[in-house]
Amino acid sequence: MRIITKYILKEILTPFGVTLMVFTLIFILGNLMQLIELIVQKGVGLLTIVRLLGYTLPFLMVYIIPMSFFISILLGFLRLSSDNEVTALKSSGVSFFQLFPPVLILSFIGYLITSGVSMLAQPWGEHSLKNLFFNIAVVQAKVSLKERVFYNEFKELVFYIQKVNPDGLLEEVFINDQREKEVPQTIIAQRGWLIPNVKERSLNLRLENGHIYNTSLQSKSAQTVYFRSYDLFLPLEQAISDQEKREKSETEMYLPELKAKIRQTSPGEKKYHIYQIEYYKKFSLPFSCLILGLIAFPLGLQSRLAGRSWAIILGGVVFFIYYLFLSLAFSLGEQGALKPIVGLWLPNGIVGLIGVYLFWVTYREKELVWLNRLKEAVWWVKNRWKKSA
Repeated sequence: MRIITKYILKEILTPFGVTLMVFTLIFILGNLMQLIELIVQKGVGLLTIVRLLGYTLPFLMVYIIPMSFFISILLGFLRLSSDNEVTALKSSGVSFFQLFPPVLILSFIGYLITSGVSMLAQPWGEHSLKNLFFNIAVVQAKVSLKERVFYNEFKELVFYIQKVNPDGLLEEVFINDQREKEVPQTIIAQRGWLIPNVKERSLNLRLENGHIYNTSLQSKSAQTVYFRSYDLFLPLEQAISDQEKREKSETEMYLPELKAKIRQTSPGEKKYHIYQIEYYKKFSLPFSCLILGLIAFPLGLQSRLAGRSWAIILGGVVFFIYYLFLSLAFSLGEQGALKPIVGLWLPNGIVGLIGVYLFWVTYREKELVWLNRLKEAVWWVKNRWKKSA
């Protein structure tokens, strides 16, 4: 039995890697235009883009991993069924239930991996992603100073730049600094450039060959200072302080934090339901690996349904049903119309009942007549469409 188990595991794991990569690439391609915009308009580097994708992946993996396992189990057993290997195994005395352990093992591994991603990696990724977006917004966006325009995005500082070169060099820089109310100053420099430091969250404007004109309102005196090099640190402290003091969103919280928030929040508040949804979601979504494995196994043994394209169609239908109920549970849960613990486990219950039905029918070696007819209807529509084209 060990040889058979290893063989079936190999049949499933081979398409799993490909399926996981395909779904990940689909996500990346779906967000390609936004990534290009960040590179072109915001000047975001390739390393930052890689970090953005890395921080986003944990959230996606909570959904991609169960779907990949489901498609892989389905493809593996459809291949075995279409080549009559399942029939040969049964003729050799291998029972229906002896084929199930590899599916159970992989489904449980998928459950453990998805649980770890959901409970640990996802909150870390969400928090890191929001911090990174902050750095891009505060540091990268504010370095895009425009020429021949008065720029006052920095508190109590007004910039006017005659020319901004493609390489970031600023020419003929004029700055009015009102941060010191009693001694306002005007800075004029021949050139300068901005030096962002993302790690320290600081932004420095380095000026060369210029003058500083100080005016004291109390003594009614003026002073002129010439400089070859002068560093002007731009005021990002308040923005940084606001970011560090901001309250975490529910997606950034770990289980103990969510549990504490649920206890601290009144049941009448909308946030109470949102915290509960996020809390129970970390348990219900990973459990879908086990439920989907229960469906993929009997479907894969239906030899008349063999074919990769048909497996993808079946996978799409099952996932549409599952996530339709899941989206409905999210909506009703946020409104307080349905208890989150009920709504989040309802999709697993419904899809699980479908899995039990398919499991029983396949164990009794009965054909899924309605599914065969559905397949024939799809092929009929496809052929009619080809003829009309």
